[in-house]
Amino acid sequence: MKKKLSVSISLIAVLFMTGNYAAAGENQNKAQKGMDRQTEVSLADVKNWTPSNRDIQSDDDQKELDQKQNLNSLVTVASAKVFAPANTKASDKAPAPIYNLVNHNGPVLSEVHLYAIWWGPTANFPTGYRSAIDAALNGVQCSTSTCSGMSKLINQYFPTNVRASISFGGDLVDTSAPIASAPSTAAIVTEVNKVVGNANLDPKGLYLVFTSNFPSKAAYCGWHGAGAVSNKWFTVSYLPNLNGQAGCAATYLPSYAATPGRSLAVDSIVNVFTHELYETATDPILNNLYAWYDALGNEIGDKCAWTTSTKVTMGAAGEFTIQQEWSNALKACSNA
Repeated sequence: MKKKLSVSISLIAVLFMTGNYAAAGENQNKAQKGMDRQTEVSLADVKNWTPSNRDIQSDDDQKELDQKQNLNSLVTVASAKVFAPANTKASDKAPAPIYNLVNHNGPVLSEVHLYAIWWGPTANFPTGYRSAIDAALNGVQCSTSTCSGMSKLINQYFPTNVRASISFGGDLVDTSAPIASAPSTAAIVTEVNKVVGNANLDPKGLYLVFTSNFPSKAAYCGWHGAGAVSNKWFTVSYLPNLNGQAGCAATYLPSYAATPGRSLAVDSIVNVFTHELYETATDPILNNLYAWYDALGNEIGDKCAWTTSTKVTMGAAGEFTIQQEWSNALKACSNA
């Protein structure tokens, strides 16, 4: 979606996260399985925060929701960019090569450590959902020389001689009921901090929060954003249960074909999390530190959402149909 956000942040926070996101290859803690789940700072219970009174369907809607929240002083957010359903108006998409992505000189996140947070009672997730998605996450790997489950085209948006490094760090679980209404960015940032433990937050982490529900007032397929607790910055993606959400279904992707034994809910959310991964890597902060987006405000995934697709193999998880991403070099959507 095209509209950019402007939630203020302190100069200290800017300097802190710029240092964390400047380049790949830093030696960060990846082994977060079994991390301390204790909440290490006193934060508001997200279930008690004021819910939205209308549908959240754009970046501006999400920004307004964020501003309504009574944030604890320890939480800072950069708000979020929402991924619109396929059955919404697509007039913001850039027509072919007229608008390439432009570097706005914000930091990029070329080294990404993926962590899955499963929020909700286990029985409320679709059968086989978690195991299938974990397998897909394990299949999205990049080293400095090779990539699997994603395209190396992302490297063109990083500094010279920097290459994507993507790895999966494992799962964390919160079996409490997830927030029932479309969450603010601060709500998801707070949930991550609660589950991971503030001392264990990975500044290179993209915390993928998969919920067992699809909340009320959410007119989107997911979103990515960033935030900090006690000045510890990290990126997040909110990924609600898309089972039965027609506008977000993988069936909207060109050339989609179902895989026997795998649910449409899995195929749909895998397409969404890859969209959010590419956008996080190329435009992670979204808050006066924007990196790559085009003249209409579209990020690398927005330009190709629901219009092009490709088949990729994600390790043992098998083949998935996912959307392509924008290549400045080719002036087209691609997976090359």
